[in-house]
Amino acid sequence: MVAISSGNRASGRQNRLIAEQCSGGRILKLLPIVCSATKRGMMLKRTVSLLAIMLTLGSGCVRSITQPLDATLKYDGVYMSSKEDSDDESSWTYLRFYPDGDVIAVGSTGQPEDIRKWFSKEHTDLSRGKVTVKGKRIFFSTVSAQGAVDYTGEVDRDHLHLDCLSHINQYRGRDVYVFVKWRAERIAPADPDNLRR
Repeated sequence: MVAISSGNRASGRQNRLIAEQCSGGRILKLLPIVCSATKRGMMLKRTVSLLAIMLTLGSGCVRSITQPLDATLKYDGVYMSSKEDSDDESSWTYLRFYPDGDVIAVGSTGQPEDIRKWFSKEHTDLSRGKVTVKGKRIFFSTVSAQGAVDYTGEVDRDHLHLDCLSHINQYRGRDVYVFVKWRAERIAPADPDNLRR
């Protein structure tokens, strides 16, 4: 939000770009008022009030101001396909990303908590690859003994909108993957009898 209250030319251009991303043209009309008021040394309280009005009028503005340049993937859980893979038995595709750029994939009939113990990089029979994120765009391929599957799409908060192409069976499709955070593991309380020994 500091950029909005700054008065230099570069910030002005940046402010206009932020305002154009916000919903509704009303935001664009209010932006020069905030910038010029700040240039004249208007009190901080008044500037904050004007910013609050702008954010209220364009709810998308909060996201535009605070969203990082690159969309971020989540690492403390899995992305689960929204479509079931099979008609006869419920099966989902799961994707798991790591901060070092690794990605693993598997199809399973289990729920996210069911696969948690074994769905990791250490399991050697999984499809794996490297992911690239540029802005909101995401690209990766996973490779297994059966072949490769290419994925391209967008990161949208807790969702991945992905187009996939399987080089295994030539399947081509689009799916939304929803992030499911792992539940915190419960640690059993220590047995008092074992502590006395």
